[in-house]
Amino acid sequence: MQKGQFQLAFINFNKAIELNPFYSDAYALRGSIYGVAEKYELAIADLNKAIELNPSYSDAYNNRGGAYFSLKKYELAIADFNKAIELNPSFSNAYALRGSAYFMLNNIKKAKDDAKKAAELGNKELLNILKEKGYL
Repeated sequence: MQKGQFQLAFINFNKAIELNPFYSDAYALRGSIYGVAEKYELAIADLNKAIELNPSYSDAYNNRGGAYFSLKKYELAIADFNKAIELNPSFSNAYALRGSAYFMLNNIKKAKDDAKKAAELGNKELLNILKEKGYL
């Protein structure tokens, strides 16, 4: 996404929130854009609001987990990935990201387990990385 596209997205999500401050998707999507822009604290704030408005929003938990991961807050990230998986047990990206967080905490067994589960669900990225590094 280019800078102009980011600005347009922010304008549109800000307008959506202004028109309906209870629209959880607008907060979640704006939070995702903040994450891509590496503004993780702002991303977390928006994703917190999306979750407050819609506590069963698995994507919001997953994206907030991603923001925590980027801030190296791996335990918080794992808690969010756990919730995303609880809400959507076939969420391959949540398994892959949780496995990555476990890897960063040097819990290789859990990282491998999550990599295998993510691969079963169609996301082989972490599995391939662990194979390349000689863990599988």
